Amino acid sequence: MAQIDGSGQADSIFHTTVLIDQLNLGEADINSVLLTQKLSAAVTYVESLCGGTIPTPIPAPLREAVLMLGAYLYENREVAITGTTGVGVIAVPFGFDELIAPYRAWEF
Repeated sequence: MAQIDGSGQADSIFHTTVLIDQLNLGEADINSVLLTQKLSAAVTYVESLCGGTIPTPIPAPLREAVLMLGAYLYENREVAITGTTGVGVIAVPFGFDELIAPYRAWEF
């Protein structure tokens, strides 16, 4: 499993500080425990799609896919999002599937 670091140490593969920047969070909005949970879930999901591990060195598309999914999970913490648009469920951000496609392990 890829290493997750909530403290932002330089020897980690994924840093919550990068996710904080991706989300453009102010200091008052940061919940490092929740950010670490969402980033860990994103890494685990991407790993499961890639046959159990993320290649090292991490390809830029996979790094972006993990950050996109981590940000999505952080911002959308409910199973369904409702609002004025009438959409019951919002899909994973556009581009996620395309980013992981070359690295995905297909099993039948």
